[in-house]
Amino acid sequence: VLLSDITEAKKAEVPVFVLEITDPMPQGYLLFFTHDGMIKKTAYSEYTLLKNAYQAIKLKEGDYVTSIEPDVDGTNIFAVTAQGMALNALKNDIPEQGRISGGVKGIMLNDGDEVVFIGQAKPGVYAVLITDNAYAKKVNISEITETARYKKGMKIYDLKPATTGTKVIGAMLENNNYEIVCEDNTGALYCVSEDSITEDTRGAKGSRLSLEGKVLTKAIFRKINI
Repeated sequence: VLLSDITEAKKAEVPVFVLEITDPMPQGYLLFFTHDGMIKKTAYSEYTLLKNAYQAIKLKEGDYVTSIEPDVDGTNIFAVTAQGMALNALKNDIPEQGRISGGVKGIMLNDGDEVVFIGQAKPGVYAVLITDNAYAKKVNISEITETARYKKGMKIYDLKPATTGTKVIGAMLENNNYEIVCEDNTGALYCVSEDSITEDTRGAKGSRLSLEGKVLTKAIFRKINI
């Protein structure tokens, strides 16, 4: 939900993006990303309605917005899925759409797979990946070949139930202003230093975090106040 003012959200709905705006509105575009891997590119000027809150994107049943970002030149769309796939997609075929449109497909998902991260990435940055068996690694996204959107992409984590795990439970682009909070299947929380996660290749299994025996269900990348 994009809010023009800070307003009371509907039940079970939370803000995912807050931006201080100017009058007139900024030039350029916003990119919407959803849990099902949809991408929508819409001009700031679409959001000038004189209402406290209004529809910002059309969503299919069960889908929801995971993030919204200002469109940044010189970036690709980077996505990671729970089954360990990654897409490094060019943005040149993402059309501009209106405020209540639903966007276009960003990544092609295998049956039973889901997106754990999707957003813009500059060439050469590292993706931080964490699995349910508490394995983790950093992979340079340049290892994922650039392609058009709506492809399955390439394997970025070769998951093995006996070692690395059955799924990727968290992914984020490396950023020194973030800390990582992991949650296990009992609801316990653990803070993990990003510095403890080593750089590796997409074919490597990574290294085990200091959480031996824990089954992780979620990894939250939390911004540190500067």
